[in-house]
Amino acid sequence: MSEGGRLHFLDNVRWSMIVLVLLVHSAVTYGPVGSWFYHDPLQLDALSEAVLIIIPTYAQTFFMGLLFFVAGYFVPASLERKGPKRFLGDRAVRLGVPALLFMLVIAPITALMMMGDMALSLLPSYLADPTRWDSGPLWFVIALLAFSVAYAAWATYVGEPRLFRSAPRNLAILVLVLAIIASTVAVRLFYPIGTAVWNMQLCFFPQYIAMFLLGTGAQRGGWLETLGRPTAKLWLSVAAVMAVLAFPLLFVTGGALDGDIEAFAGGLRWQAISLVVIEEFMGVGLSLGLLVWFRERRNVKGRVDDMMSSNSFSVYVLHAPVLVGIALLLSSTGLPALVRFGLLFLAGLAATLVLSVALRRVPLLGKVL
Repeated sequence: MSEGGRLHFLDNVRWSMIVLVLLVHSAVTYGPVGSWFYHDPLQLDALSEAVLIIIPTYAQTFFMGLLFFVAGYFVPASLERKGPKRFLGDRAVRLGVPALLFMLVIAPITALMMMGDMALSLLPSYLADPTRWDSGPLWFVIALLAFSVAYAAWATYVGEPRLFRSAPRNLAILVLVLAIIASTVAVRLFYPIGTAVWNMQLCFFPQYIAMFLLGTGAQRGGWLETLGRPTAKLWLSVAAVMAVLAFPLLFVTGGALDGDIEAFAGGLRWQAISLVVIEEFMGVGLSLGLLVWFRERRNVKGRVDDMMSSNSFSVYVLHAPVLVGIALLLSSTGLPALVRFGLLFLAGLAATLVLSVALRRVPLLGKVL
C-alpha cells in the first residue's frame, strides 16, 4: 500500500499479465495451438512443438481470469464514486472506443499487412457489416464492458453482489472451483474449445465471470490485503501438481499424442471433463498464489513499473499489427522456430511500448489508450 491507498501490486499484476499476452501470441504465431492473425507454417521439432504448446495452454488457465479479477477490483469504488450514469459513460468511452478503434482501424491495417491489395478490396464490405468486424484481442475489452454494465445494473437495482465478504478459506475456494468446473463443463456442451462468438471463446467464460466477481468482492470486503500466505501456498501447490503431473498424464492417456484432440474440446467425454478440472484448479491456484506473491514482493512503483503500468492498456490494444509485422519480417530469415519466437516476443514488446508512448501523446488518442 502506498500513496492514496493504491495497491501497486495490482498494477504490476496487470502489466505482467499483458506482457504474458504478448508472449502467448508470439508462441501461437509459430505453434500448433491457439488462434491468431498470422501463423508461420514452420516445421517444428519435438522440443519446439512442446514449448509452443505448453506456453499458451498453461497460460490460458489463469492469465485472462487474473486480468478480469484486477479489472473487477476497481469497479465497485468507481461505480460508487461516479454514480451509474457517469460510470457507464466513462466505461463506454474507456472500453468501447478502443474496441471500435481496433475493429475499424487496427484490424484492417493488420489484414493489409498480411493480404495486401486483397485486404483493400474486401475493406468496404468488411466495414459495412458489423457482424464481420474483427475484435482480435479486444474481445476482452468488449466482455469487460458487458460485465461492467451488468454489475452496475445489478448493484443499482438489486444490491452489490459479493462473492466473498472476507478472505476465503480453503473450503470456500474449493466450492468456488467446483462451481466453475460444473458451469464450464455445461458451457462446453454447446461451445467447445475452438468455437467463438465475436471472437469470444465462451468455453472459458465461467472462470472469467467468477474472477471478475471475485475481484469486486475483494475490493468491497477488503480481504485482498489479508488473504493468508498459507492459503495461497496451498493452492499454488495444487496448481503445480496439476501442471507438472496431471496435465501431461491427461494428454498421454487421453490420446493427444495420437492426434485425438477433439475429445478434449467439450462434451461429456472423460478427457474433456478432466481437462476442465485441471484447468480450473490450475487457474484459481495460480491466481491466488500470484496475487499474494505480488502483494508481498512487488507492491512497489519503480520507474519500470510506472512505465509499464502506464502503457499496459495501450500495449494490449496496439500489439497485434506490431507482432504480425515483425513475424512477417522474420519469416524469410531461416531461423529456427524457438529463436523466431524469442525475437518476436522481445522485439514486439519493445516496439509496441515505443508505439504506445508515441501515440499516447496524441491528444485524442491519449484519452482512450
